[in-house]
Amino acid sequence: MNRVIATAQAARSPQLQVELGGQAVEQAQQSSLGFATVVGLAAAIIILLISFGSFSAMWLPIATALLGLGAGLGLITPRRAMS
Repeated sequence: MNRVIATAQAARSPQLQVELGGQAVEQAQQSSLGFATVVGLAAAIIILLISFGSFSAMWLPIATALLGLGAGLGLITPRRAMS
């Protein structure tokens, strides 16, 4: 699918407008959580562990943050039509 996207982008010019759509293109262009999110989560775990001094006290804010991240991604991620 990435070859199709690259070919369509290469064909664009002032005289030609090229647009792509559909579920396959959306899935190919969808970004993942990324390395920065993993590093931030690891840093938060270490900082909270040092601050609170226990694993059990650290997990409540981490779980809340993960639930918030999941809810946010669920709201902004396009939903697929059921067919």
